[in-house]
Amino acid sequence: MLTLDEAVSFQSNTGIAICVAAVLSYSNGADAALVMPGFEASKESFKIGYEETALGGYMLHRIVEEQNWAAEKLQMQLLVPKNHVDTLLQGQVDMVITYEPYISQLRKHGAQVFFDSKALAGEIVDILVVQQTSWAEHRGLLQSLIANDWQEGVAALQNLSAAELAFLQKSTDLDATELAVALSGMQFFDNAQNQHFLAEKLPKVVAQMNDYLLSSKQISRPAELFACEHVNR
Repeated sequence: MLTLDEAVSFQSNTGIAICVAAVLSYSNGADAALVMPGFEASKESFKIGYEETALGGYMLHRIVEEQNWAAEKLQMQLLVPKNHVDTLLQGQVDMVITYEPYISQLRKHGAQVFFDSKALAGEIVDILVVQQTSWAEHRGLLQSLIANDWQEGVAALQNLSAAELAFLQKSTDLDATELAVALSGMQFFDNAQNQHFLAEKLPKVVAQMNDYLLSSKQISRPAELFACEHVNR
């Protein structure tokens, strides 16, 4: 299980023949850029903090595109996740690109969401990848896992027991309300949505991620990443 950017980087850098067996979920607000009250996007320049990952860089890239900001307007600062909250609250950056549980922690202190992944129409996705040889050998088992076991797990997540809820709260340091907000930022695919995304949308989002990673010199060649259903047809 990888995020799309991880899968594209892995395939490009290793050349290993993998394919996408399923699209599991997408970020629907779970990744966001936050600012403190009074932030003005029209300022002459401002500083943005983000994590040094392909996903952090991609969120930054897409925000800049969507806002049509000139590169010279921005100063970038790389941050490890544990510093996202304090760095924004202390005014060391004007904006931070982050995710849960840091979004909820920042909002507790008055930070506001300036931009989030709801605006990116399923571009930030979690996927299940397998080696193409494994798909050929275990196709039936993998299809059953995706269509049955995974869907049962997603259904269970929507109806947590008290013990399960307590475990997740302790693991994430979020209370019940905050945990519900965090989970609402992820959209899980049912079987029909998974098949539609694989057939209709996967090629586009892979191409977008290839373009970004190539332009930012994080990969040196485009990844070859397709839906497993389309391999060796």
